[in-house]
Amino acid sequence: LALVGWLLYRLLAWSLARFSWLAQRLVTQRLAALGTIPFVWSYTLLTGAESPTVRAACVMCLWLVALACGRRASLSHGLALAVFCSGLPIPDGGALKLTEPSWQLSMAATLGLTYLQPLELSWPWAWLRAWLRARLPRHQFLLALLTGLERALSATLGATLATAPL
Repeated sequence: LALVGWLLYRLLAWSLARFSWLAQRLVTQRLAALGTIPFVWSYTLLTGAESPTVRAACVMCLWLVALACGRRASLSHGLALAVFCSGLPIPDGGALKLTEPSWQLSMAATLGLTYLQPLELSWPWAWLRAWLRARLPRHQFLLALLTGLERALSATLGATLATAPL
């Protein structure tokens, strides 16, 4: 849902920027953010409005509203909104959904992906990163590839560490 919503927002922002008379009067990114919100909820309803999709829609809409207001969204606020929306008795369930293992694993994985960065904290990895940057100063592509690999590996380890106790 987040990928579809983000792609739709980018496409709408690009399309609105093509109208010069509109772009001169309004910030088209903000208008695109507001225009994406109904599509996010339509897609959520189209896919059955299951708990994970509703949580993703809440976080996505918080991000879009923040964009529309010219502010940055905070993940902790998005997760709090998702917990609140998950606990509502609409359309079904309510607070009992918060005790489901799938919900707890989903939240733990999200928190682990976001806040745990085990490789950034380990001194051997930091030493290796510094050594490679000193040895390969002109190979920007290789350094960018190693940085991306480090982030992906660190995020995976963070999610694993957060969900392992559950």
